[in-house]
Amino acid sequence: MIEELYYKNPYLTEFTATVTECIPEKEQYKLVLSQTAFYPEGGGQPADKGTLNDNTVLNVQSKNNKVYHYLEKPLEVGSEVKGKIDFAYRFRNMQHHSGEHIVSGLICQKFGAENVGFHMGKDVVTMDFNHTITKEDLIEIEKEANRAVFQNLPIEITIYSHEEIKDLHYRSKKEIEGDIRIVKVPGYDICACCGVHVTRTGEIGLIKLLRADKYKTGTRISMLCGERALAHFNLLAENMNRVSVLLSIKDEEVAEAVEELYQENKALESQITRLQNELFTNEINAMPTEEMKIVFKDGLDSNALRNYCNKLKEKAEKAAIVFSKDNDGYRYVMMSRSINLQPIVKELNSAFQGKGGGKPDSVQGQLIGSEQEIQEFLKKAL
Repeated sequence: MIEELYYKNPYLTEFTATVTECIPEKEQYKLVLSQTAFYPEGGGQPADKGTLNDNTVLNVQSKNNKVYHYLEKPLEVGSEVKGKIDFAYRFRNMQHHSGEHIVSGLICQKFGAENVGFHMGKDVVTMDFNHTITKEDLIEIEKEANRAVFQNLPIEITIYSHEEIKDLHYRSKKEIEGDIRIVKVPGYDICACCGVHVTRTGEIGLIKLLRADKYKTGTRISMLCGERALAHFNLLAENMNRVSVLLSIKDEEVAEAVEELYQENKALESQITRLQNELFTNEINAMPTEEMKIVFKDGLDSNALRNYCNKLKEKAEKAAIVFSKDNDGYRYVMMSRSINLQPIVKELNSAFQGKGGGKPDSVQGQLIGSEQEIQEFLKKAL
């Protein structure tokens, strides 16, 4: 059985080993080594990154008591290799995994809730619970979780047999066969886990719970720890400062000022829509009624395009169509009180690299073509 160095010393960054297997798989090769410090993906924790003899390790997976290291080219069976772990990446994962245990343990204690999902993503870590967690709950859980960090508690890892563990109360997502690896944060969590962790809670640095969203019948919590939490805070602080400079106010006044600007903007939008509708009404009332009305009018957003066409159809016995310039082509809305427009819009899109659709009496989309070509096509089609 392979020697799992990542369990013996999760801070190990370099090691040597012998290649015992090299198996081609599609365009890659998967290597088995006599021992490894590369943690394979599992338990919600991503696989380690790094190199074997300066060859980038693309993935690490565990199957049938073997750890497979995926490379782009083969290494000779029996040869010695030197492995290097991307420890900055590993340490971030250790911080997040240990932080997750503290948060999940607290939520289990407080609500009797189970952690039913855990994922370390590129941007954030997410934890799914089968219980509703409010914003107020989140604030209190975050405070308590960081108390665990500030106490710099030891994180204890113990291997138990089934006989030894039968009287121990611990969290686990599934039934485990054989020996059970238990990770304990004294006073906060006891959980079966196959991941790698920091030695003491102080190494987590900071636990920041970003948000709690409804997820299925429970709650999904987004979290960052350590250096990534600090980087996130720095980004927020920089953006806050930029806004405060633009508005010539203090950082702590930004939210109130933005809310005020938002309300002012909504009022202006409402006023613009009212004036625009008055303009459209006056403009269209001056038009004669015709069988078909085709209008090319620049500067209309989606709502204005629909409003204009809705008014224009009263002047069209057959169909009203409004086009507005959009990059290399046009956005359009077509309405009718008397004919089915769906076959027509299908032909229009086919002729002008367009896309779109809708109901028989109202369709919309976008296409590429000149005003003259579109006019000629529609006069023939309608």
